[in-house]
Order: sequence, then structure tokens, then C-alpha cells
Amino acid sequence: LPDGFYEVWLLDRKGDKLVALGALDGTSQGSFAMPPGVAMSDFPVVDVSLEPSDGNPGHSHHSLVRGTLPA
Repeated sequence: LPDGFYEVWLLDRKGDKLVALGALDGTSQGSFAMPPGVAMSDFPVVDVSLEPSDGNPGHSHHSLVRGTLPA
């Protein structure tokens, strides 16, 4: 893995709003709880990004994979 970590995000349909779910572990697997008040119907897209270890909590704009969750 390059310097950094993989972060899992949920996006709304337009891609305007993001919710960080957490980082994948060293085996590239993870299990994430939905944050209170967040509905999958409002955030149907999952995104995995490569995040630098720079202390910035925002999305790096370096998405590795993105897909729509089943309804």
C-alpha cells in the first residue's frame, strides 16, 4: 500500500454529499455501522478512496472503486 490508507465512503445520488464510514483494515476488509440519521436510500453509492496520512479528514479525490448498492 502506498503511503496512506483505504477509506470507505457513502455518496448521495448526485455525488454532492459524502459520509465517511471508516478505514479498511490491513486485509482490505471491513464491517461498518451506518451513522445515526444516515439512510442507505439517501446514500446509495459506495466509494473506496486512497487517503494520504496527512490529517485531512476529507475525501482525497482519488477513488479506487465506486459502485451502487442494491436497493
